[in-house]
Amino acid sequence: MDLPVVNDVISVYDTSQVPTLDEDVRHHLIQFGEPEVVAGETIGDRRDRLIAKAQELDYHFVDGDVVMADEEEDAEEEDYYTPGNKSLVDVRNRILQSSLPQAKVRVEREYAHYQQETTHPVQLLKFRRSLTSHLKSLAIAGTASITGNTRAISVTRYSPSNELIACGSWNGCVYIMDPQNLQVKHQSVPGHHSEKVSGLSWLDSQRLITGGGEGKLNLWKVGEEYLHPSTTIEAHENRITKVVVHPHIKEYVMSASSDHTWKLFDITKQEELCAFEGHSREVYGLGCHPDGSVVASGGLDGITRWWDLRSGRNIITVHGHASGVYSLDFSPFNSLVATASGDGTVKIWDMRRLDAKNQELATIPAHTKLVSDVKWYYGKLPKPQTFTDENDENPTTFSAEGKFLVSGSYDWTVGVHNADSWIKVASLEGHTDKVMSVDIATDGGKLISAGWDRTIKMWQVD
Repeated sequence: MDLPVVNDVISVYDTSQVPTLDEDVRHHLIQFGEPEVVAGETIGDRRDRLIAKAQELDYHFVDGDVVMADEEEDAEEEDYYTPGNKSLVDVRNRILQSSLPQAKVRVEREYAHYQQETTHPVQLLKFRRSLTSHLKSLAIAGTASITGNTRAISVTRYSPSNELIACGSWNGCVYIMDPQNLQVKHQSVPGHHSEKVSGLSWLDSQRLITGGGEGKLNLWKVGEEYLHPSTTIEAHENRITKVVVHPHIKEYVMSASSDHTWKLFDITKQEELCAFEGHSREVYGLGCHPDGSVVASGGLDGITRWWDLRSGRNIITVHGHASGVYSLDFSPFNSLVATASGDGTVKIWDMRRLDAKNQELATIPAHTKLVSDVKWYYGKLPKPQTFTDENDENPTTFSAEGKFLVSGSYDWTVGVHNADSWIKVASLEGHTDKVMSVDIATDGGKLISAGWDRTIKMWQVD
């Protein structure tokens, strides 16, 4: 005996699309040549009369409009997307080919770390205690103001080699500093950004890209004392809030904007490859997975979205914060994402464990006010230690990469958080106004922060 096919049982008229406002119901009755009102009928009776007449005439309602049945079928078959051109297809294939070997290497490293930590529990405990002590000893090591700058320092980042520090100011200028003495070595010629350099990211140790309040992306090469951009792209109609460089294909640059979108560009070809829509308010948070295949975006709508660069699709959406998402960052391991919010918390999300409930892995009560920036630690400690077991045998060295993260806040502090216990282990005080940006040197020995007090501060182990 054949099992019945559900869709073949009966054709049920969909009344969910029929208007409920009496004014609209009357309008459609007149369209069908029916009397607008019948004596003694209620509003519900009038809607039922509209439904009966629509069924009789084989009409349906789609988004409040009347269509014939065959027109409805055509509408359902319509493709509600814009097909990508060959250039975009080539880009997605390139990202796919690049990300697969990176994912293989990452998974192997994660497994090696897991094996090391599970087989050496005593050494691991000693390492965690040592790392916590290391982080608690962070203290201010230097502070500097930039001559001539009268606006907030909105973003600051170490170069990949830690040999330079780049800063963006709300006055529209970019400054390159020597981390040894926090003196300015290079600065941009005024006028290339009208104001508010909020997006900044290094391509390599000599090139960086910035985004400004006027919506432009500027590519700079460190050289002369006064810098001019080598490339300028009209990227957005509104302010650029964040700039991220693809971790492995350096000519691919992503920018988030207050126009509610984020975009992917080929900086070499000066070409916009794709625009991503989905947020209902300004997009402030943007980050790329270490494999280079997935991007996360966070908006002032309080929503975080994950996007697959290989298909262009929004693959995960979470609504976890009570306020806007101002920053986010991927961990070097385990597909974790940290999101910083106006609600004062940093939430940790595990892409592999998100289900229909979209529950976060952890919530860190990081600050008493808006959290403006968050960064995971990528790198190695300057003086890695070896730890032994309870018998003073089996010496083992652990990696600190991904083991802590830092945050900056409008409560004027920099927070340092343990990524094993999700506990704040240090609160660094020294700024006299809102902290807008933080970063960690890859040697793990120094942090930098900047903000509304127009200073750049360096923190290191005392």
